[in-house]
Amino acid sequence: MEEFFKKQKYYDVREIFSFIRENSQIKLDSSFYGITIKSMLMLKNHSIEEAIIIYNDSYNMSIYLTNEIHNFVLEHNLYYYHKARSKEETSENIRSLEYYEGNIKNIIIRLINELMKNRRSVKMSSKSLSLFAWTHIYFDIKEIINKSNHTLMDVKECRSWLDIFKLSCLYNQIPECYCGPFSELFKDILIDMKDDKDAIKALEYVNIYFKEE
Repeated sequence: MEEFFKKQKYYDVREIFSFIRENSQIKLDSSFYGITIKSMLMLKNHSIEEAIIIYNDSYNMSIYLTNEIHNFVLEHNLYYYHKARSKEETSENIRSLEYYEGNIKNIIIRLINELMKNRRSVKMSSKSLSLFAWTHIYFDIKEIINKSNHTLMDVKECRSWLDIFKLSCLYNQIPECYCGPFSELFKDILIDMKDDKDAIKALEYVNIYFKEE
């Protein structure tokens, strides 16, 4: 499946997924779901819908996903939510906003619960925290976190989305919390928010703390 993904044959990945999913003799695992979800998010049409179907199926099958996959799905839902907010307010667009909002909240709750499972404490990845900051621009991230089975004290003490963002910058300097390059989708949104002083400050932090060597 990895080979098909590299060749950008995303529909083929979905076909293989469907075959394996229906074959009870083949054991399902996290990597199997992960590569399929990533492939669905690469589709030109209905990418979020296709990815969420697989994402939710992994939950129903009690498959824990990696932090990378949770982040990837959350990142795309946040991006589509932001874009939908800028469109004309129609009944169809309102439904889209509600759909993305539901996805965002469910993904965050699941991400936290799966990350914290069987652990007394754990630090979030810098990528997750930056996406939590993005979420807090639209929703109360603390309220969402409270619906999980855990409390994130560092986030609880933050007063704004920029505070959470600063926390992600700090975590990015900790090896076990580093989680790949900064979200290009979030960076695009921050650039669009050029009249917001907090967004301008956040972009400065990106160039300092998320700079790739």
